Amino acid sequence: MDAERKQATVLFCDLSGYTAMTERLDPEEVKEIMSRIFGEMAEVVAQYEGWIYQLIGDEAMIFFGLPKTHEDDPFRAIRAAREIHDRVEALSPQFEGRIGRSLSMHSGIQTGLVATGELILEKGVYGEITGVTVNLASRLSDLAKAGEILVGPETFRRTQGAFVFQALRPAQVQGRSVAFQPYKVLSGEQRKIPTISLTGGMVSSEMVGRGRELNLLELQVMKAINGQGSIVNLIGEAGIGKSRLMAELVA
Repeated sequence: MDAERKQATVLFCDLSGYTAMTERLDPEEVKEIMSRIFGEMAEVVAQYEGWIYQLIGDEAMIFFGLPKTHEDDPFRAIRAAREIHDRVEALSPQFEGRIGRSLSMHSGIQTGLVATGELILEKGVYGEITGVTVNLASRLSDLAKAGEILVGPETFRRTQGAFVFQALRPAQVQGRSVAFQPYKVLSGEQRKIPTISLTGGMVSSEMVGRGRELNLLELQVMKAINGQGSIVNLIGEAGIGKSRLMAELVA
């Protein structure tokens, strides 16, 4: 795609213990271990249809929503980060004797607008991707301790119905005067995954008393699949359940 502004979720993953590893091991051994870790990471990212934009030393910069967009990209980023952490912890015992300490990841995630350069994946053309969203995700990764996944305000807002978070002390980003609120994903705890509405909101309650309306909407969808287009106006007072009905239709 050409250079543009695009909504995306950015995931930075860093290896805790990398400095100790480079001090104790030969560079070839470090390369071997990092290749194993990045190989596991690549499998996870591919599974969630993300994109590894950059690998430098012990750090990976990963995008969900670039170049392929999904409605649930923030959810995918958190799930991918958790699985990457689990895989590295599973690998750690193989190397702890050589390194002298355990290996684990720490990650930061934020959702928002990014400015992309030209992207032509089949030709290997990757323009620079910049923006406050990228800076914030990187800062969150720096703030995270070993084993932690921290998310920014926008990622939290979009996923708070699916995961359990702990609010941390407000933090600063270099170049910005306003502090932001980081949240820690509490590993091993996950609430019911919410249904996502067409407007990006989240709804997790049961739908009651809208069977007739849902049937009418499903009929129009089936007509569209069969080539008969139509327009439906969904009208009602605020809070009556329009988004909930649409979420059920999408599901």
